[in-house]
Amino acid sequence: MYKIIYFCLLILAFGSCDKNDCSPTPIVNCIITYELNPVCGCNNVTYSNPSHAKCDQIDFTMGKCTYSIDQLLGTWDFLGYVSDGATINVDKKVHPYDMFITLKSEKGVTSGGEYYRFEGKSAVNFFGGEYHFVNKGIISTFISFTTKIGVPDKDIIQENKFVDFLSTDSSIELQGDFLQLKSIIYSQDGLATPVDEVLIFRRK
Repeated sequence: MYKIIYFCLLILAFGSCDKNDCSPTPIVNCIITYELNPVCGCNNVTYSNPSHAKCDQIDFTMGKCTYSIDQLLGTWDFLGYVSDGATINVDKKVHPYDMFITLKSEKGVTSGGEYYRFEGKSAVNFFGGEYHFVNKGIISTFISFTTKIGVPDKDIIQENKFVDFLSTDSSIELQGDFLQLKSIIYSQDGLATPVDEVLIFRRK
C-alpha cells in the first residue's frame, strides 16, 4: 500500500519532467513498474513504460521511438525538393547542385539538451551545426556557422533556402537508403507566412 502511495506521489511530482534538457537524471529508489507500455523519451530512447521514463525524469510521448540516431548517421546526398519533382525511394537527382548533410555521433557542447554535430554543403555555403531528437520522428537542428562559397548572386538567392529548411524542426521518414525531411519556415514577406517543403536525400 505504501509503495502505491509513494509511486502516485512520484507521478505527481515528476509527471511533467519539465527540464531544460533531455539528459536522464535518475531518481534514487524510484519505483518502476513492469507492464509493457512503450514510450519514446525526448532522448530518443524507447522505455518499456512511462514509469521508466519518469524515474529517469525524461519527457516522453506514448509509443516506441520511430528512429534512432544510429539509423541517421552518415552522409546524405541531396536529390532535390518534392516541389521540384524529387521522390523518396526514387534514385533520381533533380537538383542541379551537389549538396549534402553529414550527421555525426559526436556530441556538441550546447547547453539545454543532448545535441550531436552535423555539417554539410549547399550550393552557396559550407555549414555546420547541431541536431537532436525532439520526440518521435522529429529532428531539431540549428546552423552554428556558414562559410560562403564564391558563386553568382542568383544562386545565393535561390539556394539559401536549403540552409533555412535545415535550420528548423523537421519530421523524418526513412525508407531504406532514402531520407525525407519535411520542414516549415516563415517567408520574409512581412506577413510571416509559413512555407513548407520536403527535402529528399539518398545515403552516400
